[in-house]
Amino acid sequence: MYWDSTSDWRLSYYNELHNRKKKDLSMIELAERELDELEYYIITQVLIDNAVRKVCDLGCGVGRQILYYASNYKNIEFWGIDISRVQIETLKNVIQKNNVKNIVALQMDAASIKDINQRFDLITLLNNSFGCMGKVQQMRCLESLESVISTNGRLVISCFNRLDLAMEAYQEWGFPAAKIDYDNGVVNTGEYISCWKTESLFLPYLIGSNKWSICEKKTVGLGTVYVFRRRGRNTYEKF
Repeated sequence: MYWDSTSDWRLSYYNELHNRKKKDLSMIELAERELDELEYYIITQVLIDNAVRKVCDLGCGVGRQILYYASNYKNIEFWGIDISRVQIETLKNVIQKNNVKNIVALQMDAASIKDINQRFDLITLLNNSFGCMGKVQQMRCLESLESVISTNGRLVISCFNRLDLAMEAYQEWGFPAAKIDYDNGVVNTGEYISCWKTESLFLPYLIGSNKWSICEKKTVGLGTVYVFRRRGRNTYEKF
């Protein structure tokens, strides 16, 4: 299984990407970095502007984002959830090695999030994690969010949507034989499937339910970062 065959490189890849000079980055590397920087900026604003006590990162991988935030916001409890056993074990090893007290790492399918008896003030799906789920998983995940988010909680979804860059991106990432369904935005590498048009699913569901509203939307690099607020009316309100 692809997701269980890779892990350690994820702890250092983005750090190296951020440390290199822009002129030394390829177009795809720069697009990756720009989206990653936007994720960090928006999440920081959510943490600063709201009374956040508990955060859940769905599809956390090796936990590079929550490891960063846990070290800077020690009064906040962070949960990292991922379906990959190897990546969660990698995160647990880092937690133990660095004696991190405010991270809970859990291996499970994000579609089963409602099985957790917790309420989170912020739930994140970063780096196109939502796009790497199957459609059934995606719908189950969306349907479960209401049961695990606090009354005024925020949901951050970061998705890839620059389908015009997909072929070049996958060639650079080592999947030159990736097959791309441009109509549906689905990339099939033979190892895994990733959708670059997930907005067509989560936007109608979240906004159409009239229980969520978009607080923020920014597009840069490979995609777009959305911030949703759990509330009863459909209005635009920053963070």
